[in-house]
Order: sequence, then C-alpha cells, then structure tokens
Amino acid sequence: MPKKKPSPLSHQRSGKAAALKAVSRGLGSANPRKAAPSAQSAVAAKKKRALALGSTRNSKPETRNSTNPQRVAEILNRLEATYGGATCALHHKNAWELLVATILSAQCTDVRVNMTTPELFRRYPDAAHLATARPEEIEPIIKSTGFFRNKSKSIVGAAKAVTEEFGGKVPDQMDQLLSLPGVARKTAKYIPHAP
Repeated sequence: MPKKKPSPLSHQRSGKAAALKAVSRGLGSANPRKAAPSAQSAVAAKKKRALALGSTRNSKPETRNSTNPQRVAEILNRLEATYGGATCALHHKNAWELLVATILSAQCTDVRVNMTTPELFRRYPDAAHLATARPEEIEPIIKSTGFFRNKSKSIVGAAKAVTEEFGGKVPDQMDQLLSLPGVARKTAKYIPHAP
C-alpha cells in the first residue's frame, strides 16, 4: 500500500510551521514552545509597567479602579515627567488662528502650515475678514498644504459660522465646535485651550 502524504495542515497543527517561520525570520530557535528573547523581554516589560500602575489580572478590583486618586496622581506625574515641556507646534496668537491652522494641518506637516499661515493671517486677520472671502481667493495661499480646495471651503465656512452664529468668537464648547465646517473631535479637543 502506498504511503500517504502528510497534509499541509499537519505542520500547522503541530506548531512546526510556526517554528520554521520563526527560524527563517531569525526570531528564535526551532523549538516552537520557546519564545524569542525579544518577545520574552517585551512581555516582562509590560508586566513590570502593569505592576507599577497597580493593574494586573490577579489584582483585587479596588486596585484596578481608574479613579483611585493615588493611581491617577502617579499617572499624571509620569506624564508630566515625560511630556512636561510639550507645546503646540502650530504658531498662533488666539483661538481663531489655532482653529485655521489645525484645519490646514490635515495630511500636512506643522512646519508647512507655519510657513503658510502668516500670509493668510496678514490678508485675513480675523474670522470676519475671512468670512467675506470666496474659497477660490484663498486657494493659492494654502495650496502647498494639500487638499487646498476642501480646506479653503472649510476655512471660509468656519469663518462664516464663527462670525454669524458665535459673534466672531470661537466657541469653547465641544458640540458648538463640532458644528463648524472642517472641525472634528480631534480638532475641537484642543481649541478651547488656545490663548
């Protein structure tokens, strides 16, 4: 009787295929039960961070409480130590300029936006001036930021809304900001904190 050829799936069931892939990629030994050293160290580091913050699978429910004041204070201290000197990379003098710069920053670098906004704000210093412009008028100024047709419509639409609905002042409420053209949650989150 002829010998039966092994099914291609038989290697996967036994774990040999995974081990062979790992060896061919240089990730570990041929033993499928032995994890690569880099994977072991990553897991160990993750466990160490979890223990430091007081959340593990075996910990008591009260230590996993996200509103625990000690845990919150520890997280805030770590964030401050790591990102304490962080500032907004977009140059702006007020909330209106930050709003426009943020709309322009979609799919564009902050450096490019900072090169573009001085000319835009020189010609149109506030929302009232920009509300009177047609999108085609500002397209040449913002063309280098990409998607300039959509961005020009959004900026002029936002200027009209700020002027007509909010008295020329950028609103500081999330739902009001989300009503502006070109503004989504990510943008609306930072505008109220502008100078």
